[in-house]
Amino acid sequence: MFISPNNDPNWGEDRLGSNTLNPGASFGLPVPQGSWDVQLTECDRTQVLAESRGVVVGANPTVLTYE
Repeated sequence: MFISPNNDPNWGEDRLGSNTLNPGASFGLPVPQGSWDVQLTECDRTQVLAESRGVVVGANPTVLTYE
């Protein structure tokens, strides 16, 4: 799972590290308010499973769901 500011061309570090998410699992991650890009990949990073760009995070919690 990669998250970066919307205006940053780089994805940065893997936010899950050595952890994985099974189907139906959830993962919480605090991020500051702003506009973010989110990308989920296979463990080996060869396949992008889902990607959302320009996700606006405000004062209230933002929940993204990928199936």
